[in-house]
Amino acid sequence: LLGDDAAPGVIPRVVADLFAEKTRRLELDSRKQLRVWISYLEIYNDHLYDLLEVDGEQDSFKQFLGSRGSEAAQRLTIRDHPKFGVYVPGLSTVPCESPQEVHRLVAFGTKRRAMAATAMNDHSSRSHAVFIMKLQSLDGTRPAEGEQEDRTELHSRINLIDLAGAERQSKVCTSGTLMKQGCAINKGLSALALVIKELSERQGRSGSSAKSSGTSGIPFRASKLTWLLKDSLAGNSKTHMLANISPACESISETMSTLRFAASVKTIKTVATQNRCTRDELVSSLRQELEALRARMAASAEPAKQQVQLLEREQLLAELTADYKVQIDHAKLMQGARDAVLKELALSTDGIQTAFGMDSETPYLLNMATCSSLAGCLLYYVPQNQQRTIGSTP
Repeated sequence: LLGDDAAPGVIPRVVADLFAEKTRRLELDSRKQLRVWISYLEIYNDHLYDLLEVDGEQDSFKQFLGSRGSEAAQRLTIRDHPKFGVYVPGLSTVPCESPQEVHRLVAFGTKRRAMAATAMNDHSSRSHAVFIMKLQSLDGTRPAEGEQEDRTELHSRINLIDLAGAERQSKVCTSGTLMKQGCAINKGLSALALVIKELSERQGRSGSSAKSSGTSGIPFRASKLTWLLKDSLAGNSKTHMLANISPACESISETMSTLRFAASVKTIKTVATQNRCTRDELVSSLRQELEALRARMAASAEPAKQQVQLLEREQLLAELTADYKVQIDHAKLMQGARDAVLKELALSTDGIQTAFGMDSETPYLLNMATCSSLAGCLLYYVPQNQQRTIGSTP
């Protein structure tokens, strides 16, 4: 998905085209505006982890869950809303105004992804990653500062999913934690294959799209991966799949399995329609839900059970009504915190000298890698006044 400078991957290409379109629209019609928000998460051992979260960044929702003291309660969860679709409460959503801001977030999140070396891959992904771009297209006269936003809004979301490859123990030669990670990866992929099989068979019988043929009985909740991809597979969406295969003879079984999986995906039909509405409609709908929830809590003997759902709806309402400039200012503040975290992930020059007892004039070699999570992990000091040979002799 990422690629490199010589051959950019899917994410850099999508980001570049998206912001080029944003600039083009603004030049053609100053009344139109396109806003972009970024989220980045991974599914590791069937649990969700926010790759953009900064330690110490807490909101009321997270504080409420943290007060329960349960490890499971502190993890991110997946919810399904009739108007907003599948979403993750508490997931960091960062507004971006330029491709450079997006690339900085991608670099930060990639550094925090779970990676390891196996017998088949030196930098194997140990998790499934989901890169989310939320888009809001505004059409109409911009309101003056302090006035209410009443422009027509068109909402969309781009999910770019990096699926970790299925692993065979006989080939990857892993053990312990790595083997457990491989089992979790295979479990998620098996659940995804089962969901795709059910959807393709149902559409084959009805001859309609995934959305119109219904999703009752489809095991989306079998794993976090399938539950998160529900809208992409059977909702209001357009879905494309890129299959990565190997021409090596020893990988023929994996290649055939991947091609069969891709062929089954092609049988699923999805239909996309425009999500055009005004902010007042969404805000009004959420406020009605909140009033209904508060009424049920008041009449319930155990109101604490509905407290989490109430906080989730309040968080959605706060995100909808938040001023865009305030969101931008907060994003800049948190970017400074992310830059500080990145510095802590790698030893500084002073830190290297302190850790190894070397002076500032001692030369050293630092490894470079195309994978940003592996770059800067190996350090080799070159002792002075001693002959050293680097590489092989001609």
